[in-house]
Amino acid sequence: GEDRSVRVWRDNAVVQTIYLPAISVWSVAALTNGDIAAATNDGCVRIFTCDPARQATQEIQEIYETELSKVALAAQQELGGVKLTDLPGAEALYEPGARDGQQKMVRNGDAVSVHSWNMAEQKWDKIGDVVGAAGGTTETSGKKLYMGKEWDFVFDIEIDEPKSTLKLPYNTTDSPFMAAQQFIHKNDLSQYYLEEIAQHIITHSGGQKVGTDDGGNSDPLTGGSSYTTGALQAGGGGGGGGAGSAGGFFDPLTGGGYVSGSGGVETGQGPRVPPPDPWMQGAYRTEESMDTGEVAKNSYFPLNEFLRFDSQVKAEAMVNKLKEFNSLVSEDLRVDPSMLEQLPSLATSNTPSPSLSPALNTLLTWPDAQVFPALDLLRASLLNPASQSILLEKSSLDQIFSSCLKHVDKTSPPPCQMLALRALSNLFSCQQGEDLLRTYRESVISRVFEQLFPIVGDNKNIQIAAATLLLNFSVSVTRKFDDDTQVQLLSALSINFLTFINDWEARFRTVVAIGTLLTTSPEGVDYAKNLETKDAVRGWRLLEGPAKVSECAQLIENML
Repeated sequence: GEDRSVRVWRDNAVVQTIYLPAISVWSVAALTNGDIAAATNDGCVRIFTCDPARQATQEIQEIYETELSKVALAAQQELGGVKLTDLPGAEALYEPGARDGQQKMVRNGDAVSVHSWNMAEQKWDKIGDVVGAAGGTTETSGKKLYMGKEWDFVFDIEIDEPKSTLKLPYNTTDSPFMAAQQFIHKNDLSQYYLEEIAQHIITHSGGQKVGTDDGGNSDPLTGGSSYTTGALQAGGGGGGGGAGSAGGFFDPLTGGGYVSGSGGVETGQGPRVPPPDPWMQGAYRTEESMDTGEVAKNSYFPLNEFLRFDSQVKAEAMVNKLKEFNSLVSEDLRVDPSMLEQLPSLATSNTPSPSLSPALNTLLTWPDAQVFPALDLLRASLLNPASQSILLEKSSLDQIFSSCLKHVDKTSPPPCQMLALRALSNLFSCQQGEDLLRTYRESVISRVFEQLFPIVGDNKNIQIAAATLLLNFSVSVTRKFDDDTQVQLLSALSINFLTFINDWEARFRTVVAIGTLLTTSPEGVDYAKNLETKDAVRGWRLLEGPAKVSECAQLIENML
């Protein structure tokens, strides 16, 4: 690296740090005999070995140590902005270091030297001398001085365990994730904090949003920005174009209607009218109620109702797209145009024709580039009570299930991944669909766990759909407890979701799912402790994010 060091790792921990008398280490190679070769900017290759028979003579080693100690370190690379009298004297070197590679500055008269802790030999090695660095003061340059260098920002990061406030310097030209990773390594923090610290940097420095994609994904039907990764907004339940404008995501057939914030919750089988509150008709507090100054109460979980993606399709736009794709697929996969005209009635009619089910099944076998309108029609049709008995017959149910499961895969086009996950989530809207998902629970969750992550491009629509699917599984567990289901869900949520999910709405659904599972049985709490779920949710609570996520995380921490 650029810190003139080679680091040896074993079992995910640094066991040795080897400093070289150069500016930069350009390349390293692990040799078959266990030795390590390092190439540096000075044109030299130096080989390090643990075998005394291959080590250099004592004289050469002393020359190397002398050469290493003479390398001067500019103050902007080390501690700066610190009075000389504030630095410890040479007696500080009698205190052992905490980890290999830990650095300490020591004052010796008017000189300052830097020493690195050698864990293998249990001693401090001198690695250079600090010299003055050019640069103005905070007042003259407008920047902040920290660690001997001028920075655009120096953030205060509060850590819970141990309780402390740590400094994080950052320049706007730096990568937020790289700065966060260096901060984690320096302070021996959990890797779970990486994305949260990066998000904190981005939020307070005006940098690029985490996971954004300015280019977005083009609406496959209209050319608009249907599948974007822009910021999500909670709420806006129900279907229709209004939801699209609130959440920033659109129906791939109509340009409106996908609800990215809540997905809508229905508790009855009547007309699908959006409830007053998108989360359980008041069970989830709105942002306005967060600022009351009252102690947070657990109004979030356990969740008792399934979440649904209930945006309506527009028949004309869907039929036009289906006809277009029908002309592109092979002859054996084509459907009669008159049948295509009737297909939207599966989602809208109170008396859909049973003959439409085979046609939809044929559409679900279309190639990846053309299948997404069929998946979207399936998603909406599963919410129509009149179509459920038709679609969930044994003859078509297997085709529907296998088609959805096929696209729960990061190699599938993102719109197909999202719509397949939404269709699976909507299967929970009827008892027969719930029974099917519970029967094949292991296959579905394993598919999400093994094939979906890491989610391509951090697509927020996919993140929300995946989190909703597992949240619905969690709700199902509360209705009919099953220990194996609980264990598999907690594993997927704690390992994959808490690690990779970075959209706040998806995170909210993730912590509600975890909280719902933890309230189901004491065994779930014990298993979550083994998975270190507490440390992961703490990372989501520490930094900037919606209050509802922080409160849920705190409640889970209290349970664990």
